[in-house]
Amino acid sequence: MNKDVLIKMEAEKKYPLEIKDVPPEEQAEVHKYLTNAKPDYIRMGSTGYFFPDGLKEICNKIYNMEVRPNDVFVVTFPKSGTTWVQELVWLIGNDLDYETASNVQLFQRFPFLEFTMVLRSPKINKWFGERVETDPKLRPFYESFTRNSRSDATIFNAPSPRFIKSHLPFSLLPSTLLDTAKVVYVARDPRDAAVSYYHHCRMMLLHGFGGDFRAFWNLFINNKVDYTPYEAHIKEAWEKRHHPNMLFLFYEELSKVSLIISKVT
Repeated sequence: MNKDVLIKMEAEKKYPLEIKDVPPEEQAEVHKYLTNAKPDYIRMGSTGYFFPDGLKEICNKIYNMEVRPNDVFVVTFPKSGTTWVQELVWLIGNDLDYETASNVQLFQRFPFLEFTMVLRSPKINKWFGERVETDPKLRPFYESFTRNSRSDATIFNAPSPRFIKSHLPFSLLPSTLLDTAKVVYVARDPRDAAVSYYHHCRMMLLHGFGGDFRAFWNLFINNKVDYTPYEAHIKEAWEKRHHPNMLFLFYEELSKVSLIISKVT
């Protein structure tokens, strides 16, 4: 084996969080509201963060990711102003290059770190493949989605400076992240985040949440929605808010453009 590979393997840290499969009866509480793909679920760490099982395949890759000093991460709980802040951060970091921002899609300029977990979930991948066979119009989308869902190298080997999005809590992010790179974290009132997340899940092709908001809210507060528990996610970031490489923002202040630009710059 190549000496450099051996050195890299020895340098990698053991994944520190326990991973547990969610019991079938608990999964059934979620599956009954999903009209499309119904993945198996896991809980991660002592907090029990809730995820599709595809994250198991990449969590150690993410944890041991080589972070660079000129990396910029935007980290949020889902539906907390992520896209808004990504565009703002990217433009500031690229000399207000509106032409590129208009012509190159955001997911290419600012890729989603854990996106690969989606089709790494066997049941999601199986459902999507079967759906394409019955609806050929979905094939171009499926092929594009598959390409992007498998391309870890797109982020890990991308040239600097890298702009990276994630919804993962800090305990699941690269271990050297905050001491090496810049991080912008955005928090939102959980009531507003939950409403937006509900509508997102209803529109999402892969799951297609079929319940009403009361059903979604019940899952949300009982930590049975992806990336929950919400409180722990926010708390992890809040505790790091004074770190010199960390900028903690609230969604509710994003409309104050001059204030936010001055903070980001």
